[in-house]
Amino acid sequence: MFPLLYTKESLATSDELAPFQGYSSRLAALDYTVCLFSEVFVTTQGGNFPHFLMGHRRFLYNGHAKTIKPDKRMLVSLLENMTISWKDFKDDMDAMLLESDRKGMMIPR
Repeated sequence: MFPLLYTKESLATSDELAPFQGYSSRLAALDYTVCLFSEVFVTTQGGNFPHFLMGHRRFLYNGHAKTIKPDKRMLVSLLENMTISWKDFKDDMDAMLLESDRKGMMIPR
């Protein structure tokens, strides 16, 4: 469904990942690095990981890092619909992103 979605598992071979297996903090560091240097970061959870990452991306790219913080309830309903066409999915995502841009990112200080 998302042909340009990359993870540490899609970027590295199982042999390359083997030394990191069994070490959650090392695997998280790999996730962080993949997200940090990605063209777009989509956050779907709260917590420190996405907040640190968004700040680091803003610093690294002089405030011009594309970060998408979708409406989680709407995103779940879109992803649950297995019969949705790509055009309808794209239109609904565009509407969600416009609403997100209109409201701005509400990140507590």
